[in-house]
Amino acid sequence: MNTPAKKIFLIDGSSYLYRAFHAMPPLTTSNGLPTGAVKGVTNMLRNLRKENPDSHYLSIFDAKGKTFVTISIKTIKPIVLQCLRI
Repeated sequence: MNTPAKKIFLIDGSSYLYRAFHAMPPLTTSNGLPTGAVKGVTNMLRNLRKENPDSHYLSIFDAKGKTFVTISIKTIKPIVLQCLRI
C-alpha cells in the first residue's frame, strides 16, 4: 500500500513578515508595542497548516546586514533596467 508523501513547505519568513507588516492595521499592545506584523504572520502560517495538516514546515529569515541576494540584486539591477528601457 502506497502512502502519499508528505509535503515540505519552505517559507520565506522575511517575505511573510514584510507582507504582514504592510497588510495589517497598526495593532499594538496596551504598552504601545506593535503586534500587527506578528499577528499577520501567525495567521498566514495557521492557514497554511490548516490547508496542509500532514505536512512539514520550515521558515527561514534573512540574516542581518548584506547578504548574497542583496549584492546580486545590486549587480543585476542596472542590467535589468537597461533592458527595460524603450
